Amino acid sequence: MSFPQKTQRSIIVVGSGLAGLSAATTIVQTNPKIPVVILEKFAKPGGNSIKASSGINGANTIFQHWPDTSFESDTIKSSGNSLLESDWRNGRLELISEMCTQSKESVEWLSGLGVDLTRVARLGGHSVARTHRGDGPVPPGASIITTLLKLLQGKAQLKLECEVTKILTDDEGKVIGVEYNGANRLYGPVIFTTGGFAGSHEYISKYAPELINLPTTNSERPGTQHLLSSLGVELVDMSNVQIHPTGWVEHFNRDDRVKFLAPEALRGEGGILINDKGDRFVNELDTRKRVSDAIINTIVRDPYADPKLQQYKLWILLDEETYKSTKASSDFYLAKKLLWKTNFASMEASFVNIRSTLQAYGSSSKDPFNRPTRGNWNIPKFTPETVLYIGQVTPVVHFTMGGAKFNTRAQPLTASGPVSGLWVAGEITGGIHGDNRLGGSSLLECAVFGRIAGSEAVKYYEEQ
Repeated sequence: MSFPQKTQRSIIVVGSGLAGLSAATTIVQTNPKIPVVILEKFAKPGGNSIKASSGINGANTIFQHWPDTSFESDTIKSSGNSLLESDWRNGRLELISEMCTQSKESVEWLSGLGVDLTRVARLGGHSVARTHRGDGPVPPGASIITTLLKLLQGKAQLKLECEVTKILTDDEGKVIGVEYNGANRLYGPVIFTTGGFAGSHEYISKYAPELINLPTTNSERPGTQHLLSSLGVELVDMSNVQIHPTGWVEHFNRDDRVKFLAPEALRGEGGILINDKGDRFVNELDTRKRVSDAIINTIVRDPYADPKLQQYKLWILLDEETYKSTKASSDFYLAKKLLWKTNFASMEASFVNIRSTLQAYGSSSKDPFNRPTRGNWNIPKFTPETVLYIGQVTPVVHFTMGGAKFNTRAQPLTASGPVSGLWVAGEITGGIHGDNRLGGSSLLECAVFGRIAGSEAVKYYEEQ
């Protein structure tokens, strides 16, 4: 198969999350004469990126007022055995280096487009504050996505409810287009950015069956990795599925399997996790994997939840200063009745050890769980009227670290090398995060490798 005669060629972007929109924006900025078509499976654009609430990582950006030399080492440490024991170690290290090195440029690129990323917080597994978000009421994911969608209006064609079912190749294996919604076809080089499979019951059952009863932050959606593997693209780390420690348990709908995420920024700004007695039990700023493991290994199951749902009796607690530093998101959770305003007297009536917990956490002594910073938490003394904010949370299936093996040029890799005419970016890929993804690095990898994919696709298109 080759390009049909007199067929209009475009650069085809499959998926409209941050990776896809970063690619499309890069294309129209680089060569506005190239036709760009974005195919989105669902009725609304944005993917999971539009829901991102903690922010995007960047090292040594104009918004940091301290040196940041440890991003790469933090990411390597977080990757764990998937990196240490890998026979593809050098390739993984190159991807990590590319992501971290390009983080400054990517954050400042988004800022230059009008996205507010002026607030910087320290999340779990990070040795310094480097996760950027805005100060306003709009979460960072929504702010980024709406900015890029607005920029692309009139410059790229966005087609909604278009499900790609096949990647087309010629007789030499070069990608020449896609098939979607049955027999419809588009021709041209393809950037594939369809996301992960945390919302796919079929894929989770296959690759991580031990997690099938956990709640999730993802609505049901089928995985698309098989479209790449059908071309010979290798898949890596497919059993590495991230559990986020904190998804909100809705008081009046506690058995709902799909949860709102309680973002890591709530803990980064000072929030703590407590059990049903009011005790802390973990460094809340450890990696997501370690915090989740601590919850599952030490916290009792929620007796009021559906027994088939693996849900835990766990709470997140904020003081007034932590609330103020997360006001935009916290007000949303208050309105949704996921977070509740209370006071110390009410807390002490329900959690027998809360007094000693808050005394220890608010003291100047070394944290018993080696938490490196208390963020904005500030209750030197408390009275019965001291304001607190509390909500029930539970671990949730959140993100998939596995996906298409690829290189620093965003090319998917088969056993014999890259696939010509095809690029991948975002959660569809595997190899960067290994055992655990650091909070803030999902949006970052989308921006970094989406931009690379767009740039590489322009070069390829112009050479054809």
